[in-house]
Amino acid sequence: MRSMPIYLNTLTYIVKPYGKRKGQTVLLEEKRHTTRTSREVCIGNTLELVNDKMYNSYILKKLQIENKKTQGCEIEIIEVQPISQCGYTTKRFEDEG
Repeated sequence: MRSMPIYLNTLTYIVKPYGKRKGQTVLLEEKRHTTRTSREVCIGNTLELVNDKMYNSYILKKLQIENKKTQGCEIEIIEVQPISQCGYTTKRFEDEG
């Protein structure tokens, strides 16, 4: 078991909304996508770690709930800018290798 560093990051992400087309829920075209920025506390300071649902499921779900419309949306984090390190998590993650 190991712990992971916690960071305050500025996240830039794309919101891809869903809509109804011919009675089916589909991802809307690219011109409807919006780019947003927010400051969030999450595990890791790299794009790979922040997008990993094993480490940051709460943040990804929170951003999805904040930005959903009637049909829902997908969130894609495209940039991570670390502001500061806030400490470490408890020892709850399996060792790699």
